[in-house]
Amino acid sequence: MRRWVLAFLMTVEANWFSLMDASGSTSWLLTLLLFGEFLYFAMRPIEKGSAPTKRIWYLKSGCELLRLFLLSATATVLIQVIWLRWLIARTSQGGDHGNGAVVANAIFCVLWAVLLEAVVFWDGMIRVYLTSVQLGLKHRVLAALCGWIPILNIWYLSKIIRITADEVEFETEKWELDAARAENEICKTRYPILLVHGVFFRDFRYLNYWGRIPKELQRNGATVFYGQ
Repeated sequence: MRRWVLAFLMTVEANWFSLMDASGSTSWLLTLLLFGEFLYFAMRPIEKGSAPTKRIWYLKSGCELLRLFLLSATATVLIQVIWLRWLIARTSQGGDHGNGAVVANAIFCVLWAVLLEAVVFWDGMIRVYLTSVQLGLKHRVLAALCGWIPILNIWYLSKIIRITADEVEFETEKWELDAARAENEICKTRYPILLVHGVFFRDFRYLNYWGRIPKELQRNGATVFYGQ
């Protein structure tokens, strides 16, 4: 329900100036309120405590933003096509085909819709690109290439959403499992574990040879040292 409500609000905000033009009314106070609401939900599309870690939260929120983009962008395209056809018919009846103000207003309304949908899209893509592990380099590159091909870009975006959504579910279940068995210390050994890297490498504090393995061992009771 929350997703459909947010998609509706984002669609209204993206097409707000077109809707005001069609209705013939102007409410700048309501415009500011809607824009503020749009920015808030663009930054926080899901509840703050709906994920166990910050990385999973940002990944989950990015995935949700991409879903919202698909829903609101589809509705926005339909609304803009209907509104532009109505605008052309209205100007044709009025005999002011070359009215510069009408053309400028139409361009502004379309650009506004494109801008707000772009904010939702890039906000979501940046979040999943920076936090996803399962996407890998291949999917990141293919997504960037397919983004320029109509129809194919929608299909690949749906694929990215599916991959990241599965990753969120898997990571959340793994975190809950680790939290449940933390007291068991299943990785605790009689002696500490010494991790010695291969040739031509050094283990730094924020860049080590072992990826996420040391943290998982320590979380489950192991004492870990590096060969340096």
